[in-house]
Amino acid sequence: MKTENHASYSAEKFGGSADLYLPIHRFLDGSESFMPHIKHRALLHHTLGMEICTKVFGEFIDIPGGKKVMVRDIAASHIQRNLVGVTPTVADWFTDQGHMDIHFASLPKFDNPKLESFLQSPFLQSNCLASLLITFSDFGVVLVKRVFGEELAKELSEKLSSELKVSELLQELRFRAGWQFLTESRENYPEPEEEEDEDWDDD
Repeated sequence: MKTENHASYSAEKFGGSADLYLPIHRFLDGSESFMPHIKHRALLHHTLGMEICTKVFGEFIDIPGGKKVMVRDIAASHIQRNLVGVTPTVADWFTDQGHMDIHFASLPKFDNPKLESFLQSPFLQSNCLASLLITFSDFGVVLVKRVFGEELAKELSEKLSSELKVSELLQELRFRAGWQFLTESRENYPEPEEEEDEDWDDD
């Protein structure tokens, strides 16, 4: 689903105008610029991605009239619409991906405890070493910049191996469940005139 459609749906569901929601939906789909394939969803379309959204945008957004909408709810709605109603964890994406672990066997450490905790959070939530491609990668540098600022993002970039690129690493990800590769549910909006290839998506 296109980002604008997500924003329009959020406006209908939570109130206010679509432009209030666009930054959140653009953030969730920003991983597509690193991997223009449906596999990009493994980077933020899960419960950890919802947490990261709150780090970037805060707990709530304000809607005209005094209403507040939880950023977590907006992100959850986006993910569920893409993944046929499923809200996966990081482990749901990265369990049984041990063939990818070799890329993350030796990683740099950081003195900043908040940064180190953030970088390790995919593994701590999933116990899957392969999940560290979310943070210990060129995509992770972008996340760190959004959450902590340019200085720490630069430090991460300088310490990372040049081989840790999600465009290459995600090619190794193996889908294990239907919700990972099916196009999103059509329940809440009209069927397209032509069905898209199930392995690719334009969100």
